[in-house]
This record gives sequence, structure tokens and C-alpha cells, in this order.
Amino acid sequence: MLENILDKFLENPKGRRSQPYQSVNDKEFDTTQEPSSTDLHFMKERNYFRLVGKLQFLTVTRPVIQYAVGKLAHHTTKTRIIHWKATQELLEYLNNTRDHGLCFQRTGQKLVVEGYSNSDFAGDTETRRSTTGVLVWVGKAAVLSFSKRQPIVADSTVSAEVIAACSLVKEVIWVRNMLEWLGHAQEMPSQVWTDNKGAVFNMEEGALRHKTKHLDIKYMFLRDQVHQGLVTVGHCPDPLMWADVLTKGVGLTKFTDCRHAFGEESIPT
Repeated sequence: MLENILDKFLENPKGRRSQPYQSVNDKEFDTTQEPSSTDLHFMKERNYFRLVGKLQFLTVTRPVIQYAVGKLAHHTTKTRIIHWKATQELLEYLNNTRDHGLCFQRTGQKLVVEGYSNSDFAGDTETRRSTTGVLVWVGKAAVLSFSKRQPIVADSTVSAEVIAACSLVKEVIWVRNMLEWLGHAQEMPSQVWTDNKGAVFNMEEGALRHKTKHLDIKYMFLRDQVHQGLVTVGHCPDPLMWADVLTKGVGLTKFTDCRHAFGEESIPT
């Protein structure tokens, strides 16, 4: 799959990058301006839509590229040169990590479900919607993750983090049920982490009440899962928030740490 993508779409086979994004963090990337005549002429011979579709499929085994691919997917219409440039940066990263994949190691220990959620508050400059990042671990390797723009505009960082945490808890419960069906029932509540102390406090204590019904329901849902003993909520310091890579462009050191935390390693052939 990866070899086919690189052979067909990579324009500079010698290109190598240590991270999958640069242009996606450019302010010009997210603008919805109409393509210029130069853009239209340049993109005429390039199948952007098809490439993005293949990259979305690839995120199943290369989850750390989900943020970059998600940003690319927002521009399948009104595509401009800067968007194609971003695809090439991503392909050059994949070219540099051809031998990478998710590695699941047998440890002899019980399978334990753990999760991380994060949000990039109002990160989309056009809509001011936040981005949710969710990571679910089983045995310290990623079994489920996604990067997704939130469906509503959150009016505070706490609200954005609660929306993200609600998405995480739903996935954690699904994974717990799946493991139980496979004969690995979870004996303890699953630990879920967020890096916002206000969100943790309100999920546990329910001190903050929202006038908006949809957020109030999310708070009640989260509190209910905590009280049922299905999950426990904890604060995670930013350096250990592995879902960061799903919501924003991060520095090289953090990106490398996140990739390792996802269980992505160089796999000898």
C-alpha cells in the first residue's frame, strides 16, 4: 500500500522529512479563498482527492499522521498549490519511515485499557472549531485513535476538553466490551487522561453547569461512567499527553515521543 502510494504520487523520491507537516501549519493553508488561475493550472494534472483517500486508509497503521491527513481532507475542494505541497511533505516523511508500523509485544501481563484525550481549542482559523484527539491503549500500544474537528464551536478550553473526553470515554467503553467478549474482562476502571485540570474537576465533581443542553448531557454522561466505576479521570502533564500529536503540529522531540507511545516502531523486514 505505502510503496504504491509513494511510487505513484511522490514527486521527489530523494526527499526525506522527520515530520509529516509544515505547510499544514501555515496560516494560508486553512483559508477558503478561491484557487487562482495558477492554482487551477497546477492542480489540473494532479489527483489530490485520490491521494488523500489513500492516505486516510494508511492512517490505520500509521496513526501519527492523522492530524496532517485530516487537515488535507478539509481541502478536497478549492484545492491550491499549498495543499499539494503539504501532501508532498507528508509523502517525504513516509518515504523516510517506510519500515515503520505498529508493534504489539507480548508481555505476559493482563490487557489493560487506558486512554488519552486532547483538544486544540479554536484551532481552526476559519470556523474556530476545536480539534479532538483520542488515543486508546491496550497493553501500551494504540488500538484506536482519531483526529476529528468538533461538530460545534466550544466557547472555552474546558468545554473543548470535555467534548474530547466524552468521545474518548465512549471509545474506551467499546474497547472494554470487546475485550470482555474476547475473554479479557477488565477488573478495574480504565484510566483516562486529559491535560486540563478544570475539565478533570468538573467531570468528577460536576461543579460547572451549562446552560447549553448538549454540553450538560456530556458532563452527565462522563460523571455517570465515573460513578459506575467504568473509568477514572486523571490530569496528565503536557509532556506526557500523547494525544497532542492528533490535534496540532508539535515539535520534533514531542512528535518522536508520541510516535513511540503509539507503539510505532521500525520493523525489520
